[in-house]
Amino acid sequence: MARSISPIRAFGWRCVLLMLFFFGQVWTSFSSTSVSAIYRQRMRDFVQNISQYAKNVNPNFIVIPQNGHDIIMDDYDPNDIPNQDYLQAIDGLGREDLFYGYENDNKPTAQSVTREIISFLDIYQEKDIKVLVTDYASTKSKMRNSYKQNAKKGYIPFVADRRELDNIPIFPSAPFNENDSDITTLADAKNFLYVLDPGNKNYFVNETNFLSSIGQTNYDLLIIDAFLDQNLILTRSQVAALKRKKNGSKRLVIAYMSIGEAETYRYYWQHEWISKPPVWLKGANPNWPGNYLVEYWHPEWQSIICGNDQSYLRKILDSGFDGVYLDIVDAYERFEESEAILPLATAGEKIVAKLIGKNIYVFNGIPKKWGQDLVYRVDATTADTRTMGALGGIPIVDAWTENGGIAIFNTATYHQPFTVSVKYDKDGVTIEAAGGNQIEVFE
Repeated sequence: MARSISPIRAFGWRCVLLMLFFFGQVWTSFSSTSVSAIYRQRMRDFVQNISQYAKNVNPNFIVIPQNGHDIIMDDYDPNDIPNQDYLQAIDGLGREDLFYGYENDNKPTAQSVTREIISFLDIYQEKDIKVLVTDYASTKSKMRNSYKQNAKKGYIPFVADRRELDNIPIFPSAPFNENDSDITTLADAKNFLYVLDPGNKNYFVNETNFLSSIGQTNYDLLIIDAFLDQNLILTRSQVAALKRKKNGSKRLVIAYMSIGEAETYRYYWQHEWISKPPVWLKGANPNWPGNYLVEYWHPEWQSIICGNDQSYLRKILDSGFDGVYLDIVDAYERFEESEAILPLATAGEKIVAKLIGKNIYVFNGIPKKWGQDLVYRVDATTADTRTMGALGGIPIVDAWTENGGIAIFNTATYHQPFTVSVKYDKDGVTIEAAGGNQIEVFE
């Protein structure tokens, strides 16, 4: 579905979208580019930078993003042209819940959802990018069916019987497609084990028992956390020992790393962030305590993840892992939905807005029907629920759901008067924020 913004013929002029300075970063243009394209490109750039940095250190390093299968398109249509730079940067794709677990664990994923995801996975396979699927099921018949369905599609499968990924499933008793081949590339792998939490004492007595337990398996590939606790990362010798299957043949060991959320149990976490969060730290993930959405494009967050000798990725490289498994790549979806960006103003709150040279226009966008928007002008003190919805507030970049209550996308909502200097392209549509400090907030 294309989300580009069309001319608004009923008003005789085209709707202007104001691009502003956002947490130290200038968004230089926003013509007909879709909202989703902005956030997707930022994540693609991030993953590509991670890949480039890692492969400069180790050319054989494997990069596998998890989920976010549709990031290869600027919108949601698998028939669009996929982003080749992103496809060239990655070696595999992880996908959860393809056949089981999308709505609830141990429940079949709706066939319509499975078909939609597979339509994208086909594109990856056409580019010889291996697909790793993690389904969540605990009934033997469903686990067996998951392995069967994944094998039919040529995916590398793992069926987890616990969403927490804190154990080695007892079924099947041996890895699916167990073999004694040396696994030196991702293309060689026929199965994998995905275990992230060695701290569950019901399954692993201690860290030594955890390493011994996963080491004494014949899985072709291990996806594990690089850290045994907040500050204790696996050593090169520990990782090297895991690179041998129980039967003595070689296997790959991949380190998990979340790039779309910050985690309170990581070495980089600062205690003061709870009371005084950095500007790039956003709302908590209600489903995973201790996880916080981040503005993944922010330079400070990216420097924590990669690009320098103190970064998370460098620690993984120094420990000798064969690759990295990138989680929360689909964080762009949270920003596309806009609720995670910034809270809106209180209902009925009056905001004075001045735009030097021209007026501000905001609109209630009708999803899938661009060009049929209801447009309103903000010229002085405005608290118009037609424009702002029940929550109030003036969005700066402003595409709204049909009821006007929640913005599809907005750069920011200001509670104080503000003044903005802008310049316009000759078409009168695309505008850029001018100068260094575009926003002047005053009492």
